[in-house]
Parts: sequence; structure tokens; C-alpha cells
Amino acid sequence: METDAIKEKYIRSEDALSRLRDDISQLIFTRIQDLQGTKEYLDTLVKEKEAVDAQLVEKMAKIASFK
Repeated sequence: METDAIKEKYIRSEDALSRLRDDISQLIFTRIQDLQGTKEYLDTLVKEKEAVDAQLVEKMAKIASFK
């Protein structure tokens, strides 16, 4: 009887570990997706900043040419 109880605890522990591994894997996958989305957003912001910087340089050059 004691052996059966130990086996049952072991099986429950293995099931709990399996669920925990699945949960951790899902959290990691979700976090990676979030980080990829953040990277894409930051890449877009960098491109927009570079475009604004280029426009600013053009306008400053025009202003300098009027002096």
C-alpha cells in the first residue's frame, strides 16, 4: 500500500512538473512575441526619427542659404 501511495505522489508530481513546463514555455513564447513587437515598433520609431532628422537638415540648409 505504501508503494502505491508513493507511486501516486510521483505521478502527481510528474504531472505538476509537466504543467509547469508547459506554462513556462508558453510564457517564454509570449514574451518573445512581445519583444519582437517592441523591436518592430522601435525600428519604426528610429526610421521616423531619421526621416525627421533629414528634413531638419534640409530646412537648416535652406535657412543657412538665405543668410
